[in-house]
Amino acid sequence: MKECIHQEAVKWNPYNKVVQCHKCGEIFVPKKDKEEIEKIIGQAIGEGSMCWDEPPIGIFDSAKANRITKETVQKII
Repeated sequence: MKECIHQEAVKWNPYNKVVQCHKCGEIFVPKKDKEEIEKIIGQAIGEGSMCWDEPPIGIFDSAKANRITKETVQKII
């Protein structure tokens, strides 16, 4: 695939509010939207970790949950 450096190739799509490169098709998500997506996924991961008949005993590893959240967002966006 041809390398794209996005010079003068980014456009705003008013129909779905997406910023996308004309050349390679890469999509850019505004920082505030990415932060909101991270928040939603992070809350879901935390809530999902407690779906046990008897919740596990121990310390919740928030750093690991945060890493999983960020990796998940990168895969989506």
